Amino acid sequence: MESRLWRLRRQARAPGWVGLWVPWHALSVPWHARRGPLRDAVRTLWTHLGVADGARSGPRFFTVMVQAHVEQAREAVPGLDFARVVVFDTRWTALGAIAGVPSAPAAAAARVPTPLLEFPGGHAPQSPAASATRTTSIFWAGACHSRVRCSLRAALGGGVRACGDVLAPDAFDAALRDATWALAPRGTTHASFMLARAVLAGALPVVVDDATPACASRESCCGPAFAPRAPPPRGAARAVAARLPYADLGVDWDRIGLVAHASDVSGLGARIHAVDDVHGRRARVAALQPLFTPRGVAAYVAFKLAACFDAGG
Repeated sequence: MESRLWRLRRQARAPGWVGLWVPWHALSVPWHARRGPLRDAVRTLWTHLGVADGARSGPRFFTVMVQAHVEQAREAVPGLDFARVVVFDTRWTALGAIAGVPSAPAAAAARVPTPLLEFPGGHAPQSPAASATRTTSIFWAGACHSRVRCSLRAALGGGVRACGDVLAPDAFDAALRDATWALAPRGTTHASFMLARAVLAGALPVVVDDATPACASRESCCGPAFAPRAPPPRGAARAVAARLPYADLGVDWDRIGLVAHASDVSGLGARIHAVDDVHGRRARVAALQPLFTPRGVAAYVAFKLAACFDAGG
């Protein structure tokens, strides 16, 4: 995804802005072979461009973080300053804590939610007509990266698999294309690849968030030793919906799919079966598909910079 955006960098810009095109994912992985040289290169870039010099005039900076977030970048490069950088954040980290990272989000000029995309096989958008003959009501399969994933199979059954019971890529894609609804529970951060994959497959995404820290296995996520969840604050699902990608464009994710908190999973099946405008939701998913491509993200970055931050606001 980072390389695709790099090729589209002339589209993902606006007058007066300087793009910081850094492979943040490689920098944030401790064992990545390029991490040391990248760390030095980022320090040099920040110094050369004056990103952290505190000046109130001059260039304005932006970056797109793919599978990375500001906290990871600052951990990899201590003292890295994002106070003058608008961050297009694919991991929605500002919503809360992840494992091993302080819960208070690091400072940046702004953090704008953008889709977390992956394209192992292209994931070409499915047409609305391809949705008409779907036979599976609800689908999900994935690893155990968060507490909420442990309860999905028991609560919803059907095409929902137990966390850790993963599918081969071809079988996964076929099951997703056959599903009317696709669950998108949080992963190691509040975001997951499933939101974009559901949209591109023409399925109705069901975002399920959880405020507990990330975990790494079925034992650590689902075992009795895991600390119990605290009750979510009132309006937690609405707060999540407001921070999902493109909510600032008027996209109402509860009118496209559904948004729920982990504490609401037991009633999620009833909510899904009560939806009576599936056809209209499919049409809205189809309209969103172009925004869940690298070209769509690039166009959104350019629009957001020009429309929302042009005067430093």
